[in-house]
Amino acid sequence: MRSYVLRGGVHSAGASVPAFAQQMRHNPWLDLLRTVAIFLVLLRHGSRSAGNALSEGFVANLFKNGWVGVDLFFVLSGYLIATGLIRRSSVTGRMFPKGYFQDRILRIVPAYYAVLIVCAVGVFPGTAEASAQSLLAHLLFLQDYTGSNINVVLWSLGVEEKFYIIAPVVVVLMRRQSSMAAFVACCVALLLFSPLCRGLTFEAIGGGIDYGRFFEDMRSPFHMSLEGFVIGIAVAIGRDRGLTLPKGWALAGLSAGALVLVMWLGSHDFMGAITRVDAWLVPTVLALLFGAMVFCAACLGGCALRCEPFFRVNARLSYSLYLVHLPLLPLAYGLGAPPVSHGASPLEIPCGASLDRGDGLGRRAPHASGGYRDHQFRVCHRGPAVRCQRHGLCDLQPAVCVPFAAQAFECCGGMGLVALALCHADISSLASCQRCTCP
Repeated sequence: MRSYVLRGGVHSAGASVPAFAQQMRHNPWLDLLRTVAIFLVLLRHGSRSAGNALSEGFVANLFKNGWVGVDLFFVLSGYLIATGLIRRSSVTGRMFPKGYFQDRILRIVPAYYAVLIVCAVGVFPGTAEASAQSLLAHLLFLQDYTGSNINVVLWSLGVEEKFYIIAPVVVVLMRRQSSMAAFVACCVALLLFSPLCRGLTFEAIGGGIDYGRFFEDMRSPFHMSLEGFVIGIAVAIGRDRGLTLPKGWALAGLSAGALVLVMWLGSHDFMGAITRVDAWLVPTVLALLFGAMVFCAACLGGCALRCEPFFRVNARLSYSLYLVHLPLLPLAYGLGAPPVSHGASPLEIPCGASLDRGDGLGRRAPHASGGYRDHQFRVCHRGPAVRCQRHGLCDLQPAVCVPFAAQAFECCGGMGLVALALCHADISSLASCQRCTCP
């Protein structure tokens, strides 16, 4: 492989490694941001699975807008990948340092493939059956373009893997800008690419789109989601060139950024109505805010942080939690709900908990007649039997019936209630819409 000498790096074996490249000690403040990112995602999907328990207000908006945790992950990824590349290239002088792709593959691919296969074969409750075409697209990390319909959270893994491929080239391009003016101009040019693509797509569609259409056309595709990575790389290069803040200022900046974020997220549902502002500006402004927070956190390296073990554990588990949390939410709700005795009023949960397809797009399952129903359904925990559309009334005594995201449903007689459940005891025979015979 051809070697490329990088500006700001080491050019001979006898040269000293830059201070930034040596600063690879663990930074708990970055763990704090990783924890914030995964918690935001969990709040978003958890609130959707819980239905309309939080329908409006500051807290409800804060939960609904938890999808921005993915944007924070992108900024962190850009910063950490660029930091590692700068450290390695400063020693080797190579654009593609030895071991870079191997490390990325071992870090991401095994767990990703394991969860993908488990979801594709239907082991997780509430996951859709995967076609051969969809499975192939996921195996090739193309689901950000073809649709992440096996486990929707996997869309961001398609984006991440493509970023890993181009990251060394982008880092070299940005580091070769010797003057500050050239560096800023390069950053701005790269930063404007995604909002320009989103904005032009929005104008071509003509507006009037819902979040589902926005997600599929203007958020999920790789080229629409580059701002966070670019800003993360810019922060890493700025740190490499000695840009820093005093500890007190960095802490104040991080606190101010967190306050602005909370107030902004709680102000309204960002994707309640998609406007030009959402298409052109919101993701970019979010990336800039997160970039400022990551920069402040990086400047706090070496400073003690309370509850550091807690944040470190959550940061280490964040990738695994991200992969499995969504398909397991229905199971968690079913197992966590209190049992009810036969003849008592079953627990009623808003229909959004099970009629959401699990993809976070907010689309409720269609009624058999073609319309949509807002009935509530009952989740049976100690019922005498369930009626399976495939096998008819059976004698199974389910200990737990877990809410299941079905593709269609029908009302239970004159009760006006719908029971959608995936039986914990027999997933294979009851993985379809079901009627609960409990009173």
